[in-house]
Formats: sequence, structure tokens, C-alpha cells
Amino acid sequence: MQDNKDKRPCKKLKVNFTYKKPTDDELRNLIDSSRCKNTDYSTSNWIRALEKFRTDVNYQGLIEEVDTKEELEDQLCRFVHAMRKKDGSEYHVSSVNSCMFAINRHLNNKSVLSKPINIMDKDQYYKLWQILNGKVKSLVSQGRGERNGADGFTEDDLLQILDHPAMSGNDPASLLYRIFFFNAIFLGLRGGEHFNLQLQNFIRRKDKYGGFDVIIYKSKTNQRGANNIESQGDKLYIPEIPSIIEMYENYFTKRPTQADPHFYLKPCNISEATDLQFQLLIAH
Repeated sequence: MQDNKDKRPCKKLKVNFTYKKPTDDELRNLIDSSRCKNTDYSTSNWIRALEKFRTDVNYQGLIEEVDTKEELEDQLCRFVHAMRKKDGSEYHVSSVNSCMFAINRHLNNKSVLSKPINIMDKDQYYKLWQILNGKVKSLVSQGRGERNGADGFTEDDLLQILDHPAMSGNDPASLLYRIFFFNAIFLGLRGGEHFNLQLQNFIRRKDKYGGFDVIIYKSKTNQRGANNIESQGDKLYIPEIPSIIEMYENYFTKRPTQADPHFYLKPCNISEATDLQFQLLIAH
């Protein structure tokens, strides 16, 4: 039988942390951080196109100010029928689809109507669905429903680019261009992913080649929000080719010790550098 004197009460840990009520600005900042910039950019473009149509046909106010479902559906039906590119030509089917999702996002953020709004719901917006269905079929019959993939670089194309004097890697600017090109080809980075790339994303591998793993914590295809909370960052690789690894090492050694954490730094001349040992300016 256990001795009662061994049953000593646990000491309570002192908690010094005190909650503070988040401000509205802090909440807005958190909401903004969850948004995809490319999605916001696409939404803004499509809403501008919609509002141009509404202005041209003399609709009053903004689309988010339309206060009845029936009027909203009628205006969107007429827009879908009329929508064209700036040069007057028809859109591709995929663009029409992107447009509808962009309008739906905008309405859910700003419309005076009760939410959620789903203009893609056939049961709620049947007339709009009919118009959209007819539009898609019309575009498909014109050959605007097929996807044309971009032609990839051939081996000769790649060699021609790398052999260009501007990509030699022998001076700050050409070294930056060559590393940027490597990141685009080997890592498949897109515009915003290049901008957000940081030095800490590159991790030295412990192998005989001394290559690099590149961890991309958030990308266009991996947003890592509440809908995929268990997802992990993408782990990419720099090829284990000595000449390529040496080029990256050269780039890293040119960085000032107190440089901006962003991966890409603005090139500068030796005379402009604060430390003659380095030829990359502390700037993003």
C-alpha cells in the first residue's frame, strides 16, 4: 500500500501571461495575411471589367450596391452575354469561369445582400446558369475551350541562354541573373515565389555533393490555410551538379553579413559597396 506521505500536492506553475484584446486593425491584418495576392489581383481585374460594362450600359452605382437578388442576376446575365476582351474578341472558356468565381468572391466580401452568396449555384441562380452554360457552349464551338500548353525550352535554348555574356556569373549582375534563371528552371518558382524567397529557405544537404534543399513554405499551389492545416512546405532540390552548386556558393559568399534576409539582393559595383569583400548591395 502506497505511503500517504508520498502523495505530495503538485506545485502550481505561476502564469505571468495575460491576454489582450486584439484590435480591429490586428484582426484585419490577420485576415489580409490569409489572402492570396494573385487571387486579389485577378478579382480586381474582373470587377473592373464588370464595372466598365455597367458604366457603358448606364447601370447606377456599384455591383455590390445592388440590393435585390433578381436585379443582381439580371445584370450578371447581361454581362456574361456581352463580356469581351479590350480588343473586342471573345474570352477563353477558362477566363469566363475565372471571372464568375472572381465576381462571387467580391460579392461575398462587399455586397449589401445577405451572405453567403453563390452565383454559381444552379438552384439559386438558374437563369444565370443557363446563360453561362450557353456562353460556354458557344465559345467551345468557336474553338475557345481548348488548352494550348506553352512550348518548353529545348536543350539548345537553355544552352544559348546560359552562354549569353549577361549570364556569365562573372560580375554581380550576371551572377544574379544566372541564379534567378536556375531558380526558375530547377525550382519552378513563379513571380511572387521569387519575391518571397529568403536565404533561410536554402538548407545545405549533408551528403558528398554538399548540395541544397530548398523549402518553400507557401506557394501558389500550396497556400497552407485552414482548409489544409496538415499540409507541409514543398521540399525542392538544387541538382547535384558541381558547377551549379559552385555558382550558388559563389552567390552566397557575395552576400554582406548583415544583408536583408530576402534571397535576391540588388547588385552594385565594388565602389558602391560598404565592404569591398562583397559585391551585392544590402537591398531587396
